[in-house]
Amino acid sequence: MVAPVIASAVAPVVVQSATSDDGLINKLFKIGMLVGFLLLAAFAFFILNVVINIADVVGAVGLTLFSVADYILPGSGLATGLYAIITGLFSAFGFGGRK
Repeated sequence: MVAPVIASAVAPVVVQSATSDDGLINKLFKIGMLVGFLLLAAFAFFILNVVINIADVVGAVGLTLFSVADYILPGSGLATGLYAIITGLFSAFGFGGRK
């Protein structure tokens, strides 16, 4: 019985607080948005870090393959041929840079 009376007394204050720039609800919303953006930035940084680490691993594997190809047939241009094929594949599927 008391809850509806309290709710009806508090409702105008809550509505005014939500529409006012200095209201408590509006300030809490702004703080929540700021925290959300900071969490999103931290998550993006984490994902970027993972992607960069994956790119380092792929680059190291490629360098190893080219070194092995040069070791197997030195001066044959096998490493250059592999590099040309891999670059062509990446360019054909949109992974290469635009010129």
